[in-house]
Amino acid sequence: MQVTVPIPELRELIVARLSQHFDHADADRMADAVLFGEVAGRATHGIARLLPGSFGAMDEPPGSPPVTTRTSPSAAHIEGSPGMLVAHLATDLTIEIAQETGMAVVTTAGSRSTSGSLTFYVERMTQAGLVAMVSANTLALVAPPGGTKRTLGTNPFAIGIPTLGYPFVFDIGTAAISFGELAVARAAGLPIPEGVAVDETGEVSTDPAAIMHGGALLAFGGHKGLGLAMAVELLNGVLAGADAVGVGPEDSWGHTFIGISLDSLGDANELRARAQEMVDRIATTPTKSGSEVRIPGSRSLAARDAALERGTIEVEEATLEQLRALVSG
Repeated sequence: MQVTVPIPELRELIVARLSQHFDHADADRMADAVLFGEVAGRATHGIARLLPGSFGAMDEPPGSPPVTTRTSPSAAHIEGSPGMLVAHLATDLTIEIAQETGMAVVTTAGSRSTSGSLTFYVERMTQAGLVAMVSANTLALVAPPGGTKRTLGTNPFAIGIPTLGYPFVFDIGTAAISFGELAVARAAGLPIPEGVAVDETGEVSTDPAAIMHGGALLAFGGHKGLGLAMAVELLNGVLAGADAVGVGPEDSWGHTFIGISLDSLGDANELRARAQEMVDRIATTPTKSGSEVRIPGSRSLAARDAALERGTIEVEEATLEQLRALVSG
């Protein structure tokens, strides 16, 4: 059941929960990413990630502050955790370097928890006038087509292009469904769709508990999804030095942030206008049903803006009560 919560109240609760492990400044930074999941209609990346066993920041014990190393004039690496903190720092650094040099590549490694919705970080980069690309590798949970062993993470990838309005944002996980969807289905006692996962014997299964205990998700789109998942794994597991699938000496999750300044590509206003023209052309394409063409990313950002305007958000009551109990207890 859904309940209505004032957004400022929910954010205070998020900060209070994160402050149980992290200092207030870091908790405040991470709270924005958690809140974005809820207000943008992505509850799988919202307050559910503050509960135990969710592979969220609270599942990682506090460690030393993240360490940043500038590896070249246009590149840097951040070593540290948790995922939402290093992703926040990497976003800021990518923007800073790209505005200085025209292009930036910032990698992270050392975390063992989610960074939340990549749309949150990509939008911030586009607002700063960057073409943005962000990817992340995660805990191994995905088998290749026909396989029975977990060899890849759900490995999300996102790209953002500035326009005159909402940026174009394409944000996908390379698994057929996300870990968050799997966890939500298990908590609710519901099956997952058929054909997106296999049990430990390699048989197709719709039982989320069987998938979480020895089974595996599948990459979306067969070998094409597998190829994209492998590209993300190579970017982060090899180039960023974060090997989440257990092939190398370290077991950690990583990110690769790439930002290209519009100013380095030409007249930024003209490029934004041309991008908007293309988006509008696709959005107004006639459809047989008469329905509007759904442009990637726009629905989440519009949902966020609508929630912020009314000042309230609908959240799952059971999840909210669990969060309140953790904070008060």
